[in-house]
Amino acid sequence: MSKGADGPTTEKKLDWLIDMQKNESNLHWTRNSYFTVTASILLLALSQFKGMVLGEIISVVGIIFSIAWLAIQHRSNAYIAYYKNKIRELDPSSDVVFPLDLPGYQMRKVAFLLPIAFLLMWFVILGAVVSGIAP
Repeated sequence: MSKGADGPTTEKKLDWLIDMQKNESNLHWTRNSYFTVTASILLLALSQFKGMVLGEIISVVGIIFSIAWLAIQHRSNAYIAYYKNKIRELDPSSDVVFPLDLPGYQMRKVAFLLPIAFLLMWFVILGAVVSGIAP
């Protein structure tokens, strides 16, 4: 591997990028867990309190929360993809670590369904609360 006159070696760059990618991947799933628990707590709060105004407030908070969750998840996916691409640029043999042609779906892309499902659910709940269907 090469070493520049002023910079780190390619191996060192690869180590940094791999560490960053692993760290971001771990943070991605940790954030996903926290958001899932928090959204569940909001649902529990909604079921415990009966009142139109409080139901509207909790639903709006749930909508904002789900949009933030989706945005954070999107940004995290972008960082993970960035690190993987940089690793492939520095070391084309890294396809062994990050294969390009695996069949199926990437789990972090499937995980996008969770905040979308919560977002849709919050809109339905808000509509039910506003229309008087739900107490």
